[in-house]
Amino acid sequence: MNTNHTTQIDAHATAALACLGADFTDTLPAALMVGSGRATRDAVFLELIASGGWSEFLTHRGMAQSDQLDAAFIPVAAPSLMTHAACKEVPGLAAALRGGVGRYDWDDFWDGFFAESAGCPGGSLKDVNRFLVKRDARVIFLCGGFEDAFGDPGEGSARDAVESLVKTPYRIAELSDCRIGMVAVVSREWMRAAIRQNLGRCLYRFRRYSLTQQQLFPSLKGGAFHCTRTNPMRKYRTGYFAARPKQRIVHHMEAMGNLKELT
Repeated sequence: MNTNHTTQIDAHATAALACLGADFTDTLPAALMVGSGRATRDAVFLELIASGGWSEFLTHRGMAQSDQLDAAFIPVAAPSLMTHAACKEVPGLAAALRGGVGRYDWDDFWDGFFAESAGCPGGSLKDVNRFLVKRDARVIFLCGGFEDAFGDPGEGSARDAVESLVKTPYRIAELSDCRIGMVAVVSREWMRAAIRQNLGRCLYRFRRYSLTQQQLFPSLKGGAFHCTRTNPMRKYRTGYFAARPKQRIVHHMEAMGNLKELT
């Protein structure tokens, strides 16, 4: 554990890191840490790197750990954070963003980069996982600082690249006997500009690792109205949700798979 780092993180970010450790004591993390403040995002990214590895991070946070879940961190960063010696640059990213990679090829681009970073000769996440299983090894990719490299994430190739990158934790979670983890520290504004659909569901899924205070209920009345409209049996009326709005609205909308109105 490197104790010489001097990164400063606020209360919300500290809580997010605590949730990350608490939620992934038995599996490797595959999560997005979304925040609005650039300084906080960079500080959290560097805080993770300074831990040295997953078991060291859990120890530093005072959490129970399993020896079988020790994993090396492989930090992946854009030029803004490349001053840290441990970070790996993404080769070919600039050329790819200039149009060298089509919309449906970005998954392959990121998979190939992760495979290369892990020393795997294959080119897919499954190849990387099989490679690690054979060696009884585990890795966690730490991604951060990409905002500068992507420029405007709502335009052209940048949007496709961002959308693919933030969906990678979902693909990792589907692997059998998973030996890969990923923590991506990303901008909330960046997410809103790039994600074409299901943004609300994505933000809600990773809400515990948010680096800023969440306001998931700007309109409880609107949420209650939506719940009555989406219930095909009309079992509940608005008054039911008004009694305990936060708990009941979230439970119903999560079951319906539609949380967009709450973000």
